[in-house]
Amino acid sequence: MMGDEALRLYMEKLIEIDGKKEGQSFACSVRQLKEYAGIIFEDGTDVPTDVLDAVHDLEKVGFIKTRQEDKIGAVITLISSKDISSLDMVGIENVVSDDYMDSWEKTVQSWSEADVCVSFLPRLNMASRDSGAGRGHGLGWYLTVASGTGIGKSIYAINQSAKCLSMGQSVAFASLEMSHAQLAGRFWSIASGVPIRDLEPETFNKKQWEKAKESCSGWADFFVPSNLLVTLQDVEDFAQRCYDRSEQQGMPLGLLVLDYLQLIQPGKPISEIHVAVTQIVGAMRSWGESHNVTVLGLSQLNRATTANLHTTPDISGLFGSNYIGQSSDQVILYDHSRMQRYDDPYSSGLKTFLVLAKNRHGPSAIEIPIRLCYKTLRITEADRSELSSWPGNKTGDE
Repeated sequence: MMGDEALRLYMEKLIEIDGKKEGQSFACSVRQLKEYAGIIFEDGTDVPTDVLDAVHDLEKVGFIKTRQEDKIGAVITLISSKDISSLDMVGIENVVSDDYMDSWEKTVQSWSEADVCVSFLPRLNMASRDSGAGRGHGLGWYLTVASGTGIGKSIYAINQSAKCLSMGQSVAFASLEMSHAQLAGRFWSIASGVPIRDLEPETFNKKQWEKAKESCSGWADFFVPSNLLVTLQDVEDFAQRCYDRSEQQGMPLGLLVLDYLQLIQPGKPISEIHVAVTQIVGAMRSWGESHNVTVLGLSQLNRATTANLHTTPDISGLFGSNYIGQSSDQVILYDHSRMQRYDDPYSSGLKTFLVLAKNRHGPSAIEIPIRLCYKTLRITEADRSELSSWPGNKTGDE
């Protein structure tokens, strides 16, 4: 985002341009705007990021409207001539003012009563304070769950989706790697406890299928894309359609899943992965905050971290950009150094710990012992009484 002073000067130039049209709306491209403003262009036709940031900021305050990008950048329509002083560029709060202090009790009470995105893991709920009220992730938070390839990021997200749906919140699952049929089968197994094998083609069990359908009756909506999403624009369009549909049906969207970040393409070729990931995370974090929807972004760990299987990963191992960790309200990592397969007479699966590596709303460095059942794909939190058998237990519990 541009600095406040730079953005203010930019807006003043827009007002000057608009004033020449006597307040009438007119359209121009970002390239033309830059030329009017006397800013030198970079080589080529790409619009520099700082200018696009300015455009997005101006759109948020209602000064301009944009439409689809053309060959020379986003086309901008200036709404009308406005006094720069009437635009609330940066809101301020005085936390020692009498009005603010008088409202604090009501603010805290609203947090404790507010709807939240309840986690399926009790220890995560307890660690989510302030607007999470110790009951779940706050609406509008941006969450990151990361692991190596094939460890269980998508399974985590589907478990979280099932929890939200059971609480009456709709979910939008923006998948970039699984078809709707693949997502549906996994979801029904997790939601119902019916073995995934009984829902697959060669081993389909009609009786078990009826049980799975019955277990999901009355739940909120679980939206998945008809086709795999590719670009950031695809994801944003999908999220907005799900949000609008949920509002119309009276079951507000509580969770948006991005599965997974590094597969999303910004829309135009960007050679540097950190630039692309930063743009994607920034856009989706802003979308979630403005729509009061919790966003769960799934992320890969970088190659150096996944190659070191004997060390618990930390936040520096997120692949693509430091901005992922910096922007996240919470970062949850699978600990690949303590993974252990289990087999018993009833099922088989994986034991490990989830590490709450960052928590903007409470204590961090919390370790959550989990079991991932291969039969039903359900993830459950281990009881304290069974932790003595957990691999590399460091919690002090037995």
